[in-house]
Amino acid sequence: MSALRPARLAVAVSVMSLAAAGVMAGTGPAIAQSTRPAHSTRPAHSTNPAPGATPFTTNGALLGVAAAAANSAWAVGYSGSFQSPETLIAHWNGESWARVTTPKPAAGQVTAVTSVSAGDAWAVGFTGPLTDPHTLIEHWNGRAWSGVASPGPIGGTLNGVAMSARSGWAVGSTSAGQPLILRWDGRSWTQVAAPSYPTGATLSSVVSTGVNTAWAAGEGDLSGQISGILMRWNGRSWTYVTFPGGGAYQDISGLAAAPSGTTAAVGFDAGADDVPLSMRWNGKAWQPLSVSAGTGSGLNGMTFAPGGAVWAVGASASPASERTLIMRWSGRAWTQVVSPDSGDNDQLYAVTFASASNGWAVGYDGSFSSVTTRTMILHWNGKAWN
Repeated sequence: MSALRPARLAVAVSVMSLAAAGVMAGTGPAIAQSTRPAHSTRPAHSTNPAPGATPFTTNGALLGVAAAAANSAWAVGYSGSFQSPETLIAHWNGESWARVTTPKPAAGQVTAVTSVSAGDAWAVGFTGPLTDPHTLIEHWNGRAWSGVASPGPIGGTLNGVAMSARSGWAVGSTSAGQPLILRWDGRSWTQVAAPSYPTGATLSSVVSTGVNTAWAAGEGDLSGQISGILMRWNGRSWTYVTFPGGGAYQDISGLAAAPSGTTAAVGFDAGADDVPLSMRWNGKAWQPLSVSAGTGSGLNGMTFAPGGAVWAVGASASPASERTLIMRWSGRAWTQVVSPDSGDNDQLYAVTFASASNGWAVGYDGSFSSVTTRTMILHWNGKAWN
């Protein structure tokens, strides 16, 4: 997963040195089926993302996606090159995807987005150069995107966001390489104390399952080695939580929670030549869930879809490049679902569903080694990804 880390989390590295009806429960393996490049001038895919839709593609990458309804979805990321990114937000209106105007300054990256409703959405990321980024928070009020003041300004990045109508969380990393957690109380954002970490820590995902429970996850640097991070909010404070594997050589890059409160996580385990990591919270402890996708593979994001399905996306290595990877929970195991890709170092970062037969996955197409990639959007029509 060498391309995965630079695209979404190397922003944090540069700072340091530089979201069902189903239930994931029980103690056994059963889970009831049911919520960061080479130049390429060709379209990412020749297949339309939805019947009658015009494909959306530009230089850059899409890192987050959220759907409020069948005719309203948001995809966020950056345009241009990774070394000189500009904020990017695109909207689906039921017929086509199109880039929308975002507040200046444009330099930076939008890393995550969430939709409370068609008229209420939030996006987070950073502004400024990679060597000196500052947190970015933007809000959609049904008519336009506008910048929202965050405490500080804070030097660092925001990588994950979880919102309800009256409260929310945003997480990321400070310029000093420490976990960064912000809280929305319905009126303003405030910084919440996060437990310190030895070095190089960044939080990439956050979910809330109630007023007194939230989870945040990411990675840190322990003795020069990647190490997974998992935190829990108990209504008063954030504390680190143990999980299978202990975090060594791991990255927890995606969290999702069902309406029932069921919570699950995905990522990858670099200690086993990069293999996917998956686990779920049973109410008392985190339990591992086996994912078979081969070495050199990992999962970046996941979601609980309406109707109960659990989906996760990432990349799976081939002999010469990385290809899109989409997994679905069958009720007893993760199974790989056929997904389109160009065969040229493709990555998927985030997935969302407006309904059981209307889903979106986003990422990029191209080799990260040459800095510039092309945005990618895939659509699930209930039968196949296109």
